[in-house]
Amino acid sequence: MTYIELKQQIERLQQKAAERIQVEILSDMPLQPWFELFLQEAWAKLGKAAHMIRIPWEERQRPKAAGTNVRIIWPGPQAVQFNQDSADIRVSQEQLSNPLFPFYGAAWPPNQTEAPPLARDGVLNLEWIMAEIGLERCRAAGEKRWGDNYSAALQKQVAIHAVRLYETKHGRRKKCIVLDCDGVLWGGVISEDGMTGIQLAETGAGKAYYQFQTLLKRLKEHGIILAVCSKNDPEDVKRVFRQHTAMVLKEDDIAAWSADWKPKSEQIADLAEILQIDLQDMLMIDDQQWEIAQVKKYYPQMGSVCFQKETISQKLAEQIWIMPEDQNDQNQLRLQTYQDNGKRAELRKNAVSYEEFLRQLDTKIQIRPAQESDLPRISDLSRRANRCTNGVRYMTEELAQNRKGYELQAVFMSDIYRDLGLVGCIGLNQNEKSLDLFCLSCRALGREIEKELLTALPQWVQRYRWKDTMKNEWLRQWLRSQKNWEEIK
Repeated sequence: MTYIELKQQIERLQQKAAERIQVEILSDMPLQPWFELFLQEAWAKLGKAAHMIRIPWEERQRPKAAGTNVRIIWPGPQAVQFNQDSADIRVSQEQLSNPLFPFYGAAWPPNQTEAPPLARDGVLNLEWIMAEIGLERCRAAGEKRWGDNYSAALQKQVAIHAVRLYETKHGRRKKCIVLDCDGVLWGGVISEDGMTGIQLAETGAGKAYYQFQTLLKRLKEHGIILAVCSKNDPEDVKRVFRQHTAMVLKEDDIAAWSADWKPKSEQIADLAEILQIDLQDMLMIDDQQWEIAQVKKYYPQMGSVCFQKETISQKLAEQIWIMPEDQNDQNQLRLQTYQDNGKRAELRKNAVSYEEFLRQLDTKIQIRPAQESDLPRISDLSRRANRCTNGVRYMTEELAQNRKGYELQAVFMSDIYRDLGLVGCIGLNQNEKSLDLFCLSCRALGREIEKELLTALPQWVQRYRWKDTMKNEWLRQWLRSQKNWEEIK
C-alpha cells in the first residue's frame, strides 16, 4: 500500500471514530511520516482518531500537555546498533511463536542507560519487537530517509504494540470471545455429519480448526473468557466437547453456553447477562456473515470476526491480544466464577425479592492490608475493571513502591457457591486525604458491595482521583450524590 493510499484509508476510518485522543511523540529527529500514519491506523482500527504532536527531545522533562492521553518516545538513529548476531536477543522460542504476544519490558531503547520519561503508559522493549519480526526486516536499507535507519516494517510493529499497550493498561480490550461451533470450532455441521463426519484433526482437512482451538486455549489461559453461541441442540454440541478425541477445548474451558435455535442476538444478550459483562467487551466469531449482521443490527458496539481458515489468526490478533502478566493463578478462579453465574442467575430468578436473593446468596466480605503476593492480582484488576472503578491503573512495580502514608487494602469475597478470592482493592493516600484507587471486579457486582465499601471509608477522606473509562460514570454520579468530596483528575 502506498503512502497516499494508507493516508486515505486512515481518513475514512477516522471519520467513524467514536473517540479522539492526543498523542505526543518525543523524538530527537524528524520522524518518517510512516510512523505517525501507522500509529493513526492502529488507533483508527479501534475506533479512535489520533492527533499527533511531536515534542523535541530537549523538552523531554516537561509535563504532558493538557489533553494528552499518551506520550511515545521514538529512539534516534544511533539508539540501536544493528548486527548479524541474533544471540544478543534474549527471547524464548515459545514467546516468538505466539503471534498474539506484544512484548514489553522496562527499557526502550535497550542501549539507553536511564529509563525514558514516560508517565504511566508503559515502556516498550524495542529489542523484543525486533526479535519478533526478525533482524533482517528491521534495517531501513533502501528505504532509509531523514537519517532514520528503522524499516517501515519495524515502525508499523512498534506502532501496533504501543497502541496495544496503551489500550491494555487503560482496560480497553475485548474480554470475551463468543464462538460459533459448526464451521468455526470444527468443519461441517454436527447435526448432519455426526461425530465422525466433522472435520477436526491434527492433520489434513481438520488441521486449521485444531490449530484455531489451540490458539483459543492459549487465550483462555491468559484470562480471555470463552463462550459458545450456536444454533444447535445443546447435547450434540457438548457431546463433541466431551467425546471427540481431537478437541483441544474441553467443556470446562467454556464459561457460558447458549446452544438453541433462538436468534443469535437473543442468545448473546443471555450470555452477557450470565457473565455480567458489557456487550462492547465481547467479540463474536461466526462463519456466517448474515448471522454477524443480525447481531450487529441490535448490538453495533459488539466486535465481530467472520471466520475464514486462512485469515482467522491475523484477524483475531487485531482485536484480542495478551500480555505476559495476564497468565496468573486468578484466571482459573475467574473462569469458575463465570461458570457459577448461571446458578446465581437461577437463584435470583426463583427468589421472591432481590433482598431475599442476597440473603440466600450469603455473601461474605473480608478486607485486609494488601500483601506483596496480592500485588499482581491488584494490578491485573485495576487494568481490567472498567465499570466499578475510579479509572486509575497501576502496574505491579508501581504498587510495590513503598509510599509513606499510602494504605492499600485487598477485598475478598465468597458466597454459597464459591470462594471468589480477591475481587477488589482500595488505595488511600493519607497525605492527599484522598481515595487514590478503587476497583471491584464485575464478578462482585449486583450485590451492593461497592456502596458499602465506599460508605465505610475513613472520615478523613475528602478527595478522590478520577479517570473516565466510558463505563464508570454511574459511580461518579453516586459519589457526587453521597459524598462531598473534591475530584482530582
